[in-house]
Amino acid sequence: MSQAARDRGRGLRSAQTKGVVERTDGRMVAWARWGVAGGRPLLWLHGTPGCRLIHDEAQRLYEHVNADVVSFDRPGYGRSSPHRDLSVLSVAEDALAVADAAGWHTFAVAGISGGGPYALAIAFREPARVTTVGLIGGATPTALEDPDELLAINREARRRALEEGRASYEEYGRQIVAEMDADLEAASASHLGDAPEADREAERDPERQAYWAATVQEALRQGPEGWFDDGWAQMQPWGFELSQIETPVHMWYGDLDRAVSRRAVDRMAAALKTAHLELFPDEGHTGWRKHHERILCTLLDEQAARAAPC
Repeated sequence: MSQAARDRGRGLRSAQTKGVVERTDGRMVAWARWGVAGGRPLLWLHGTPGCRLIHDEAQRLYEHVNADVVSFDRPGYGRSSPHRDLSVLSVAEDALAVADAAGWHTFAVAGISGGGPYALAIAFREPARVTTVGLIGGATPTALEDPDELLAINREARRRALEEGRASYEEYGRQIVAEMDADLEAASASHLGDAPEADREAERDPERQAYWAATVQEALRQGPEGWFDDGWAQMQPWGFELSQIETPVHMWYGDLDRAVSRRAVDRMAAALKTAHLELFPDEGHTGWRKHHERILCTLLDEQAARAAPC
């Protein structure tokens, strides 16, 4: 990571509260709370790679819409203990422990990008508690993907995982991490070379570069293994069928997004009990940010309408 990127790593808001949850196997799961204490509850699942931290602008928005938002580091990211054999369902159990620590009976769940599978898994595990699920550029099951529609970096990671196994997949990941360590901005620009212009333009924004630098630095503070474990788990069977999700699911994607397979999104929407699928015209993987408030309000309004009394 370049020194310039580190120096610009500002704009991350300190959580109003934070803590750790100890799991039965002794692992620690780090979480943070944002927005308005006692507001409308939303569990936020970060992307891949990612961590529990948020940007200043998100905190202001959470306050504006009266949202009580909790995020947490998945295993091996940030300050959460590693779990090299994690699965999509095991992370869902971690998430439910965090929701218990937050004092929530019912809540909405949102999964951004690689957080999507875990958002669905939480609803699968506790359908009575999860009032609504939002998939925001959420990852799709590997079996549904059309690899020709993916970014080259995602396509190669997928190929290695499916054809050559975990060691080859992690070897490729270490090459990417080495490039990021040398110059995060240059590496990010290179990996987005075949992304839609909307995503490349967003990547060039100095404020976004600063946020990304700080997020990656925190996410990989223990090393890259958490990232590898996270990505590997998402490419394995998730442990449930999409048709088993009873909770209403809202889906938001850029219609030019290549971080996910467009056809896979349609296939996933057909298999889920989809409340609605919205495609943002001429947008890529980051286009949802322009609609952040509306996305939040959709999920929180439905959460309030469906919440059971404690």
